[in-house]
Amino acid sequence: MDDAATIADLRRRLAESEAARHQSEARFAAMLESVPAGVATLDMNGRILASNSQYQHFCPTGLMPSRDPDRVTKWQAWSDDGRLLRPDEFPGARANRGECVTPGQEMLFTDDDQRAIWVRVAAVPVRDEQGNLTGQASVISDINTLKRSSNSLRESEQRQVVMVAELQHRTRNLIAVISSIAARMLDGASSLQEFERGFNDRLSALSRVQKMLSYVTAGQRVNFEDLLRAELVAFGAIGRKGGDNHLILAGPPDVPLRSRAVQSLALALHELGTNAVKYGALGADGGLLTITWHVETERDGVPWLHVDWLESGVQISHLSTIPPTGGTVVN
Repeated sequence: MDDAATIADLRRRLAESEAARHQSEARFAAMLESVPAGVATLDMNGRILASNSQYQHFCPTGLMPSRDPDRVTKWQAWSDDGRLLRPDEFPGARANRGECVTPGQEMLFTDDDQRAIWVRVAAVPVRDEQGNLTGQASVISDINTLKRSSNSLRESEQRQVVMVAELQHRTRNLIAVISSIAARMLDGASSLQEFERGFNDRLSALSRVQKMLSYVTAGQRVNFEDLLRAELVAFGAIGRKGGDNHLILAGPPDVPLRSRAVQSLALALHELGTNAVKYGALGADGGLLTITWHVETERDGVPWLHVDWLESGVQISHLSTIPPTGGTVVN
């Protein structure tokens, strides 16, 4: 074979080899892109040799995080005891020392749009035939949805435990209040019909309170004025055709009440309102009901709500005929 033929054959073989290499690289690139995670191979200097687009999203400069001074602050990781890891403790740096970091280290990555994304970074060292370190293979998996769902689930479970405990407390308290109401009504009722009427009225007051409590979102409380107005509306004391000249309400508009005190206070207002309708200012022409309230902080720093209930313009001929206002329940 002459020189020209030999050169042509070599060129053909070289072209075939180059084409095969390109095909192999294309298959390798396609394989990397098909992986649902960021995948890359890196040299000992932390430079990316081959990677897919997902890995390039996390490392756009072509350097692994611990070797990228301009972007290393975008990466954070914590040890099992909550200590913030140094860059030389990141998975890539550990793999460069011959460690296998699998299944990986959870890390918080902040992208260029300032979005915080949870990822898991795994890295394993690559060695040559003599066992010398030549680089590493690295995988970055997006676990943001899973991580945040897990955190949300834990927070939801914690809220549920608190809610169940609060529900148990409210149920026990409600049963005690109903028992006290029943005992009180049995002592004072002259007939079964009178007991039923009075008992149902007080259960309606409790129902209004429970409705208000159910509408209150976490971290909020029932306001005293809202509770007071709800009771007065139930008695028809607010919104009369002739106007509300028979009623004066004065006090700060935003006085939050502890949930545990709302039921007892509502029953106290109900008892006062019942007597006012039957015997006092809400049942007599020319009667005037004045309710004022204010908050005082005692020396121990605890705020106390003071309520003044004053009825005027009412003639009471037989004071002994007016029943007491349910002090047993309120106490």
